[in-house]
Amino acid sequence: MAYCLAILTHHAGPEADALRARCYMRAGRPHEAVDLLSGIDVTALPHRAASELLVLKFASAIAIGDAEVADTAMLEAKARSYGVGSIELESEFRFYCALFAWTQRRYDDAREELTALIEARSDVPSWLVDTTHTYAFNRSYWVARAYELLGLTAARHGDFASQAALLLRAFEEYDRASCVDVRIEAAMLSNLAVLVRDLQSPELEAFVRERCERVAWNRALDEHRFLVLRALGWCHALSGDHLGGLRHFRRSADVAPSVALRITALLDRAFIAGELNERFFASEELELACRLAADVDFDGAGGNERLVLLDLARALADVDVVQARRMLDRYASIRGSMSALEVYANDRRRRAEECLARADVARAEGQSDRATMLYKEAFEIWSAIGYEWRAAAAALEIHTLTGEPDYLAVAAREAAARPQSWIARRYAKVVHAVHAQTRT
Repeated sequence: MAYCLAILTHHAGPEADALRARCYMRAGRPHEAVDLLSGIDVTALPHRAASELLVLKFASAIAIGDAEVADTAMLEAKARSYGVGSIELESEFRFYCALFAWTQRRYDDAREELTALIEARSDVPSWLVDTTHTYAFNRSYWVARAYELLGLTAARHGDFASQAALLLRAFEEYDRASCVDVRIEAAMLSNLAVLVRDLQSPELEAFVRERCERVAWNRALDEHRFLVLRALGWCHALSGDHLGGLRHFRRSADVAPSVALRITALLDRAFIAGELNERFFASEELELACRLAADVDFDGAGGNERLVLLDLARALADVDVVQARRMLDRYASIRGSMSALEVYANDRRRRAEECLARADVARAEGQSDRATMLYKEAFEIWSAIGYEWRAAAAALEIHTLTGEPDYLAVAAREAAARPQSWIARRYAKVVHAVHAQTRT
């Protein structure tokens, strides 16, 4: 990106300014894009060039989180973009209108804009279309991004199967586009991978696995690559290929762009090792994770990274309950709000994760009634959204505490569906304990 900006220093004019602004945004420097675009007088520019610069100003204002600047820029861009005769420019503008509405939590407005974007067709006579330069991204690219954002709308309502279907539609449109934006491709793939881990779809898993090999990964995409590798690791472990799971968790640790995410990978490895009765291996991974966590500034971490504290609390509950409680209390003290675009924002999965961590710690502290209540809440959430293996894991905890047979039956179905997995191993242990108790 620095190379592109260096080349543009030798060029002037609105087209160069537009490319420069896009480079700033791609490099994660939206403030510089806003400064650049705010200093340009668009009144004397050709209509098409002025419209693109105003749309980019709107987009960069959204990126810096300045709603007032974004709102003003949106009105300026709207006055020009619809009269340009460019379906590409109109599509980009509509997408950013939807994104702005989403970040403001005006979800119905966002859906309306996205639907209009997808259904739009150019009705401008060809002789009126400005063909003086090719637009940066064609319509298929913006339709792909619209489907991706519609997927987040589905996720917000707990419809993760629909989110997966919409992401597949997004990839279809992306592949039709004449442009390549590996950053967006990687983001869509990581969103899909997070779903694949829990939806038990061999077709989706195969798609993610194949697409992962095709992406031109680079260091700027490490967080997305981490999420994809981690999800594939869980797919391996849940199918009974625990070695493959451990291998993918190691690969995810190697590409983790932050210490917090590396801790997540270590805890994944510790969990699978523990389920396989590899106690020394599990304790080594957990000990390293705890040492690393001591130096992490969780107060300044992103919302998704703060969830690591819940993972630590769960991992420590049966080892050091005092430390587990400390992790849980620390999470509660800095929980705050997530960006509307973060993976677990605005859906019930985050609440289920919180319930499980609190239940594990409460159980370790001897608060069986409270633990049961929290496990049951998590179970209801996982069941409602179709996350069957997670519901089964919670059901086993409930049965262990209460002896209620219905929950054991839920776990039995999932163990039968994954006969070689750690879930089946855990179910077999619980059944063995039940039989042993019956005999005595």
